[in-house]
Amino acid sequence: MTLVDILKSKFSNVSVHEINQDAHQVEVVFGKSITVTVSQIGDRFSASYPELVRDSRNGYKIQDGFAKDMLIDGIFWILNQVKEKGRVEPEIID
Repeated sequence: MTLVDILKSKFSNVSVHEINQDAHQVEVVFGKSITVTVSQIGDRFSASYPELVRDSRNGYKIQDGFAKDMLIDGIFWILNQVKEKGRVEPEIID
């Protein structure tokens, strides 16, 4: 199974397509504009995604997050967060 096939089988109602076959890069689009890019190198993965972070005024803002050297379960966790919340959130928000 390819990465595209795995992600399509795990996540319905999203657009999953390959953006670079040689680099094993896949784009997952939620709704009209929320995008997660996943890359595979061997049995490890990296992803860029929208992430909620604390800003300089002690509030929150959304910026591009990046994680690398993950197993596929880490990709599933990120994609579930984005599917449910539109972004990856910190574990504790006060």
